Amino acid sequence: MLLSALVGMHARPAQAAPVSARELRARQDFAAGRYEKAIEIFAELYAKTADPIFLRNIARCYQMQNRADEAIANFREYLIKAKKLSPGEREEIEGFIRDLQASRAPSKPAEPATPPPAAARTPAVTEAPAAKAPPAATESTPAVTGEPAPVRRATGEVATRTPAEESARTQARAKVEPAPHGGGGSVSVPGVVLTAAGVAAIGGGIAFGLAARSAATAVASQYDPNRDSAGKRDATLQWVGYGVGAAALVTGVILLVRGPAEAESAPSSSVQVGMYPGGALLSGRF
Repeated sequence: MLLSALVGMHARPAQAAPVSARELRARQDFAAGRYEKAIEIFAELYAKTADPIFLRNIARCYQMQNRADEAIANFREYLIKAKKLSPGEREEIEGFIRDLQASRAPSKPAEPATPPPAAARTPAVTEAPAAKAPPAATESTPAVTGEPAPVRRATGEVATRTPAEESARTQARAKVEPAPHGGGGSVSVPGVVLTAAGVAAIGGGIAFGLAARSAATAVASQYDPNRDSAGKRDATLQWVGYGVGAAALVTGVILLVRGPAEAESAPSSSVQVGMYPGGALLSGRF
């Protein structure tokens, strides 16, 4: 009876272990195609229980995602850790590995294209692009007075200047043209100075003349030798002022009429006044 009871216990099919809620959730995610969530749960369960079956489940998730390397690594780890596999189950896992290896095998490289003939490979000789002609210069007045206008070709383009022409053009820019005779743009500075000096000298002569008359009136009413001497001196200086002023005024007017260019080229003008006991001598050169 005891032997029969033992035989009956071994003959009874083993009851499956209860499935945890986490494992059930992972199976649901796998069935629904949520493979990443299923991988996370199976990895957590394998860390807790060290049951190789979870490695197989992880490999299946990678297989469904076409991630061949991760799937092959987990299948091989499963074959190592699962010690009591039946021949049929081992053959199934090895078949999975072969299929995954075949799917990741590189395709046959394409044959290189036949090179074209030598004549076809020779690059065609292309003509160099024609140089663009410079744009025609617009009609305009030269900025510098006396600068030569650009020479026009028959085609309407501006001719290129030679080095000699360019040098002449630079000198024409630097050259300062004198003002024309009688022009109002330039004034002779010596002429202005002499004219002003002549007017001042004539004014001084008038002043000395008035002083001399005043002294003569005073001496006529009451003789005073000092006043008489001063009156004579003022009378002399009166004529000196008239003479010097007239000479300076005439010279200044001449220089103003001639202009600065002729004044510089003309001989220098001078006025000399000499005082003597009996009078004065006025001489000039213009």
